[in-house]
Amino acid sequence: MKFITFEGCDFCGKSTQVVLLKEFFQSEQRKVLTTREPGGSDFAEEIRGLLLSKHGVTDPLVEYLLLAAARKDHVDSVIKKRLDEGYYVISDRFYDSSLCYQGYYKNLDLKILEYIKSISIDKFEPDLTFVIDISIDEIQKRMAIKRADNNLYDLKDVQFYQTIKDGYLKIAQDNPKRIVVIDGNKKIADIQDEIIQIVKGRIL
Repeated sequence: MKFITFEGCDFCGKSTQVVLLKEFFQSEQRKVLTTREPGGSDFAEEIRGLLLSKHGVTDPLVEYLLLAAARKDHVDSVIKKRLDEGYYVISDRFYDSSLCYQGYYKNLDLKILEYIKSISIDKFEPDLTFVIDISIDEIQKRMAIKRADNNLYDLKDVQFYQTIKDGYLKIAQDNPKRIVVIDGNKKIADIQDEIIQIVKGRIL
């Protein structure tokens, strides 16, 4: 398959790299689709609006069940179809985000997350995942410039970002064959070059 995901804390620059990688595939005359989670399908986008509302769901199990429903529809109606059609699919977030946010941050039992994953998308997972890791100092700098308070997670403090950062690094350590950690403190062009070289070696 040709499924690539980007993960990391907010403000890490992953969305920028999603766009740049799409442009690279297009320059290579490859069919490519970019998508996101929560969201990516009409049904999942409706759930996204609910989940990211400042007055959205607070119970982590209810939140994760909604995410799992959105993810199943996203995978079945969008991702798998495009992969079958020969597309490279790049997603801004996927299941690893649930491990960090509902698991490591909100303390939902990881066995529950894994079980619901198994009955919703089975063993489907990305071929390659990039975790873009940046320092807490850099997060604070970018937060001060870009913070918009547009959704639930824009209101979190530094400890929240430390927990998410640590969670992603643990997931990467546990999945070394799939996940590559990228230093997001570097220049955008340098990060892009590193990602493209890895994609050329592992995917193309």
